[in-house]
Amino acid sequence: MNTKQRYGLSAVVLIGLLVAAGFFLSDRSGADNPQTPSKLAGVKGVLYKSLTCGCCENYVKYLQKKGMQIEVKNQTKDSDLAAIKNQYNIPPEEQSCHTLKVGDYFVEGHVPAEVIEKLVTEKSAIAGIALPDMPAGSPGMPGKKQGAFKIDQLSKDNQWSTYTEW
Repeated sequence: MNTKQRYGLSAVVLIGLLVAAGFFLSDRSGADNPQTPSKLAGVKGVLYKSLTCGCCENYVKYLQKKGMQIEVKNQTKDSDLAAIKNQYNIPPEEQSCHTLKVGDYFVEGHVPAEVIEKLVTEKSAIAGIALPDMPAGSPGMPGKKQGAFKIDQLSKDNQWSTYTEW
């Protein structure tokens, strides 16, 4: 291999590495790309949370970055937050640290914006969706995502099933 060929091969490898680095460092959801507007822009929601929950604050900022208009209602007692969950028939195994009301739906937990977009766009005939617990790597939570998130749905006749995996 002559010098010209080595420089050409080195340039190709370098360009490939730069492209790969850009791919892995970028937000591949398109949410930060100004040419890909979020379907949540202008959507209003009310988030019920504990007064002291930091991950809930991170989740609010995440949704606001996606264009949602969020009203935060801090609940000063655990019983106040439990009453919200009871109002929407969210059993303990489906609960998380906060409940978001978007239109006619509830969104329980750290549900990704793209799933909320799907919910409000499709206008599903359900009561709401839930991502139980507080999984690492979900929006607003630290850590690395460990596989797909299973998001459940509550039908109007009070039956739980899988809505989607993300």
